[in-house]
Amino acid sequence: MQPISVPKLPKGKWFRGPDFYGCCNTGLAPCIMHSKTGKYLVGPEIPCHDAMEAAVQFTDKRVWTDPHGRRVWLYKSRKPAIAKFMALCGVQIMENEKTRREHAEALEKARKGDIAAALRAGDF
Repeated sequence: MQPISVPKLPKGKWFRGPDFYGCCNTGLAPCIMHSKTGKYLVGPEIPCHDAMEAAVQFTDKRVWTDPHGRRVWLYKSRKPAIAKFMALCGVQIMENEKTRREHAEALEKARKGDIAAALRAGDF
């Protein structure tokens, strides 16, 4: 697996990290955004978009929480924002690896005739 390299982000642009295992475009992948106000927002993708819309209103806060309890962190500079983004990506990569192993184990057991494992494999 290649290490994640965050490109330069012009104002108003963003970069997504890894999504959940077996999922595509959930809107909850780690994301880093460079807001039009010059601040960096880091957190799940959809809450980051929501926070970007509200960025002017919470410039004095460091953490914004959406109505569902998902957090978005606000940074004034790129370096700490990238560090937080990489930490969130690391957590997601570890979770994906754990889920990938569970899926592989369920498939192996299903091939050996375990019906419960076959049903579990369908959940991934």
